[in-house]
Amino acid sequence: GAHSAALLPGNRVALVASHLDHGDRVAIFDLGAGMDASYPDLIQSCQRAPHAEAPVPGAHGVAWVNHSSTLLVVGGSPDNTDGFIYSFTLRDSTEADGLGGTAQHLALNLTSKQAIAAHGPHDLSPYPLPSAIPVAQGPAFSLTALNGVWLYLAGAKKAIPHPAQGLAPTEEVKSVSALSNGTLVFVVEDRVGDGPAHFRSRTLRFLSPSSGSSWRAWNVSLPHSWLPGYKARLVPKMDLLTASDGPVLQRPVFVPNEDGFVCFRALILLSAGPRCLIAASEGRSFYNPNTTHCGGATPKALAVKTSTDGGATWSALQAATQDNLTDRLTPHRLDLGSGVYDARSRQAFLHFGETTE
Repeated sequence: GAHSAALLPGNRVALVASHLDHGDRVAIFDLGAGMDASYPDLIQSCQRAPHAEAPVPGAHGVAWVNHSSTLLVVGGSPDNTDGFIYSFTLRDSTEADGLGGTAQHLALNLTSKQAIAAHGPHDLSPYPLPSAIPVAQGPAFSLTALNGVWLYLAGAKKAIPHPAQGLAPTEEVKSVSALSNGTLVFVVEDRVGDGPAHFRSRTLRFLSPSSGSSWRAWNVSLPHSWLPGYKARLVPKMDLLTASDGPVLQRPVFVPNEDGFVCFRALILLSAGPRCLIAASEGRSFYNPNTTHCGGATPKALAVKTSTDGGATWSALQAATQDNLTDRLTPHRLDLGSGVYDARSRQAFLHFGETTE
């Protein structure tokens, strides 16, 4: 149930997960210690105990408020009938280690639990504070949920209608990401009729402030050869394959039947510097015999590739970790959740869940 990540001061990262085994919590990892590198200076994994953790039922989104040194986490009940924002502070201390020495200790302290109108909250991401709102009420975060999108003001501890026209009434938004000029991208899950939710979309929806109070809207459709989007993030001034006045150039990254994997799902794309990209996905070893699609219960590997030319070419596939790919009988639960790149240490971190039965 891995969902979101946020970089913290002190070379740390906060990760949140929900509902599945080892979920319903926020965990803090120290990026500077105890890591095993899969790619030197690029990929490192958090396959160890967290530095600190705290329970958060249905944890889905996480954000750091720098001026108040507060960690915000959104969560809710399994039936999505309510939503809460949890506020934590981090406390470092030095304690006796029982061997005559001392050891550093980090604690997550819950300072408040606030009920919100968002049912089944999903994502929390920074948004530029509107000029009409006093600075003391900020900073602002886009808050998405099954029943709409809000702007959460951390200083005022309240959620208000989102200022982006065409966004606030929209239901089942998975994520919102904005640049400092207000331009944003959001993902609304595709659903056909009364069919089951699958939380992904082949359409990226964009909004940008235009003249006066109007907003410009446009969509980008993902090719059917690509993986459906789950969350999207805008990164300022990425020097990739897109020209300002030209078309978006398409390059395949993970291709069906590559290196023995029949299909790929849950793509993560990280920017690691000028024209340097890191892509990760779940490589699935066979189609689920009980379905007609690439089933999530099949054995998987965390497939990783890198690019140094903005995505024009990609390295060979490497598996950061994997299930027993030949075992088709045992239920598997290796689920790729989120990723983050730390420019200070030149390290990328993948957050995933792993359950064995």
